[in-house]
Amino acid sequence: MPAIQEQVLAALFARLQTLAGSVAGLQLERERDTEVTQFPFVVQRAGDERTETIASGIADHFLEVEIEAYAEGTTALAARQAVSDLQARICNLIAADPGLAGTAVDAAGTGMRGAVEFARGQQPAAAAVFLFEVHYQTREADRYAVP
Repeated sequence: MPAIQEQVLAALFARLQTLAGSVAGLQLERERDTEVTQFPFVVQRAGDERTETIASGIADHFLEVEIEAYAEGTTALAARQAVSDLQARICNLIAADPGLAGTAVDAAGTGMRGAVEFARGQQPAAAAVFLFEVHYQTREADRYAVP
């Protein structure tokens, strides 16, 4: 069985994959390390984590997750609007199940970073990074077990 952190990240990615049914041509990937060349595209990345022990034997973990969204449009404004639409859809998905199918205590958006427009050949495109914090728990001495 994977560590609880991996279960949480997999549950979040499973939620994101449901976007493919409502966003035409959407590609999704975890921890992508190469340039995005197809649009629209969403990348989930695990970030920093802090851990606190608030009760005997229980560790609370607060994991930063970055969700990168890429889109294109007929104009720079249209591309930015497409990224904004992806942000709204992603936030709504997470808000609808902040416990990520029972793997987390809570998941919530914490901000946005780096909204930019750029040209992809002759096609305007835009990208942004949406920041989320996922709170989950494990036993203090066993990251494979929930309390």
